[in-house]
This record gives sequence, C-alpha cells and structure tokens, in this order.
Amino acid sequence: MADADFRGLFAGFRACDAPAYLHPDGDLSYDQLFRGALALALRLAACAPRGQLLLVGERGRRSQIAWWASLLAGWTLFPLAGDTPPARLRQVAASAARPLWLWSEAEPPPQDAPWLAWPEAETDEARLAAQWNALLRLPAADPEDIAYQMFSSGTTGQPKGIAVRYRNLAGFVDWMRRLDAEWGGAGVVSGMVRPCFDVSLFEMWLAWLGRQAQSALAARDFHNTRRYLERFAEHGLRAWVSTPSQAHAYLADPRFNARTLPGLRVFLFCGETLSKPLLAALWQRFPAARVFNSYGPTECAVAVSCAELTPADLASPLPLSVGRARPGATLSLRPLPGLPPGRGEIVIGGEAVGAGYPGQSELSAARFRDGGYLSGDIGSVGEDGRFYFWGRQDRECKVLGARVDLNEVERHLQSLPGVGEAVVEPYQLRGQTRGLRAWLRGPDAAALPALAALAAEELPRHLLPRFWHALSQPALNRNGKLDRQALIDHPLHHADYVYAPDTFPA
Repeated sequence: MADADFRGLFAGFRACDAPAYLHPDGDLSYDQLFRGALALALRLAACAPRGQLLLVGERGRRSQIAWWASLLAGWTLFPLAGDTPPARLRQVAASAARPLWLWSEAEPPPQDAPWLAWPEAETDEARLAAQWNALLRLPAADPEDIAYQMFSSGTTGQPKGIAVRYRNLAGFVDWMRRLDAEWGGAGVVSGMVRPCFDVSLFEMWLAWLGRQAQSALAARDFHNTRRYLERFAEHGLRAWVSTPSQAHAYLADPRFNARTLPGLRVFLFCGETLSKPLLAALWQRFPAARVFNSYGPTECAVAVSCAELTPADLASPLPLSVGRARPGATLSLRPLPGLPPGRGEIVIGGEAVGAGYPGQSELSAARFRDGGYLSGDIGSVGEDGRFYFWGRQDRECKVLGARVDLNEVERHLQSLPGVGEAVVEPYQLRGQTRGLRAWLRGPDAAALPALAALAAEELPRHLLPRFWHALSQPALNRNGKLDRQALIDHPLHHADYVYAPDTFPA
C-alpha cells in the first residue's frame, strides 16, 4: 500500500451512510467520519505543514476522526489516555517539536495547554468538494515521516516514545487487507481497546478496510462485561480483538458464548501470551470460531506474525504458535548463551521495523541494529517454519543463589490441574530476592495447598513459590493487559496460602 493510498481509501467514505462507529453517546457514519476528518485535516494543515497532534482522551467518535485527520495532513499522532496525569502529559509534550493538543471528549480539562478547537464538519456539498480538492493539493506524507508515537512507561519513569513511520503503517494495513479478505470480511468488530494501546489499530483497520462498524462503549464501562455483551449481541459482532487477559474476564460471564453471540466467528489476540487453557475454554464456548494468535512489539507496527490455531496446537508440547512473518517482515533467531538448544532471541526485520525511540539515542542503538529490531523475546522455530514464543529473556532472577527463569516456573504451574493461568514474580525482602510469589487463575483459595504440594513433588526448592494467591478476577491495566505491577504491590499478608514458611530465610 503506497502512502498516498490512505487518501484513496478515505475517499470511499464519502456519501457512505454505513455506520463506522457504534457508541452509546452517538453513532458515527462513514460519511460523517469523512466530513469531520477532512475539516480537521485542513485545520492542521493551516497550522503547519507538519507537526504532532497530542490526542488526549478515550475512544469515541472524535478519536476516529483525529486518526484520519492526522494521516491526511501528514502529521504525527500521539494517542494519550484521558486519565494520563498532567505531569506526564507535560513530559510527552516536551518531547514534541510542534505539538498541538486535542481533547477527544466533550470538554477539555482545565489545564495550561493550547487546546485546538474542533472545527465544524462541512454540510454543503459544493464547499465539501472544494475542501477535498484543497486537501488533494497538499503534499502527501513522506514514507519516512512518523505516522504515530505510542508511549510506554520507560524504566526511569520518563515516557518512552515509540515511533512508527508511514511506510511501517502502510505495510501493516496491507497485511490487514489480506487477513480481512481471508476471513471473508471482518463484519462488525469489537471496540474495546484503548487508543493509547496499539492493539486498537487491529480493530480500527479491520473495520475501516471493509467499511464495517466498531462496537464500543464509553471508557467508564471498560470493565462492564455484561453491557459489552449486550451491545455485541445487538450489533451482531463478528470479529473480536483483545488481549488474552480481556478474554479471561469475559469467560467469567456464563453468557459469553455462541448462543449470545451467534455471529462471532473470529478471535484475534495480541499484546500478551495466549494460553492453552484459554484457547480450550474459548472453543468450548464458541466451537465454530477461528482463533488467531499474533505476535509483535509496538516498535514494529503492532504485530509481525499471526497463526490460526487448531486442535493440534492444543495437543502439542510446544507453546501456542505465533505463526510466520507477515509479508514484508522477517523473523530470525539470534543465539544467546544459556538458552536451551533451538531457542534464541527473536530479531525482527523488514518494513515493519519502526523508527526507534525519539530523543533516546542510546536505547535506540541498543535495540535497533542493522535495520532490525532486537525484541528481547525468546523464540524457536518449528519444523513447519512457524515461530513459538517462550517468554522474555530478562525474566530471570536468583533465589537462594540459584538462577530462576520465571517463565519456566509459570509454564509448569500452568500445567497443574485446573489452572488456567499462572503469574510468578520474585518475593523481595530488604532489596533481596528471598523466594517466589504465584498467582493462579482457575482454582479457589481452598485448592492452593494441594496444588503447592503437587508442585513440590516436581520442582526443586528454589523454584517452588512461597506465597500463593488465587486470582479470581483478572487485574488489568488500562491497556487490557495483566497488570503485573498491581499484583507485585499486593500486600503479602493477603496471600491465600503460604507454603512451608519455616524453610525459607526471613
């Protein structure tokens, strides 16, 4: 897809009355999306030929308009959550060269920021045609320009901007077009992912490419599974996009099944590791659904591979496959000391590799090398050429002098009877790792002693968690991922079970 083709795709929205976005605060048709984005794009172009648009707020009609306006004007979009603290917003703004602030909801909060006023969409057809011609006279974005920047927390507390070029985004959109065609048209797509998380691009582009609708709720209902299911049933949801942790939350509702959502045919997961118990539970609820497991970091335009899973994947001793590299991207393994045979660090190459971390040259140089991206993820390749993800290379610690791979402990606990998911983190005392803590989703607190005893028969002492927690409800961060930090901060005296405390040093 050439970068100018964004405008060609957008042109097809004009006079299309099909819904683009279904929201309790009001729906947005494709024609309304066309008119609103065109007006905003021209407003941006009148401010400067290029710049950074800091879009603050949650998903809604305006967030859809702002995405398209920035693409049409050749600007860089910075999607930021509405609950981002003011100090962090100032940090992000300081990293931008020519920032303009845009609030995606009704009224911007009182803050010292030059909020851009939303322009009125044109209703007169002659003036609308003149606006479109004016836009076409503007130069399209250069393929090397930055299309958007997502922000992670960074290890120092300073927001880490992750830059993705227009050509990176164009390659991702081309891939989405192929997936959409393979699925026979995505149909109505879920709209659950927050705009500050790049998995939301899966939802938006799957809908936009086929002029389908996204079914969404207001941010206040982010965790309201009952209301989402009602909306999805009303709109005939066909394609589900989320992290695995979000799907876990819905499985707690017995109405999350094919009877409630008879049109749901495709599940697409990204952002976290998809577990076999979750896959089995989904197929039990949705026996006719196709499930796709994707892989890729934000640094490489959302995702770089995808695998359609089959019952054979459930029976395999390997983790669930993440598939082969998408067109225009490459996956390879970089040898690292201490890894089992056949495993290495996943290196991503090709058109998916983004522009690095603006303003952080040392970090960029460490991760972006020779046109590739060193992911920090451990992978392997099967005989069929598909890749498998084994975890992060930096999830190692020492317990009682022995090196512990937290990923391996999690995988072992996840194999215990009734365990759907396991999270293992170090137990720190006075700055030193003294043991492990485990959170299990599936069993209740009464089952933990028997599970710990079973694990003790199979694991050496330094790999056996001391503190055990029953995870009845998923702790999700604002991007829908499992919030490990929230679990780590959970006080120890709330542990549901403590295994053999007298054998551990205090």
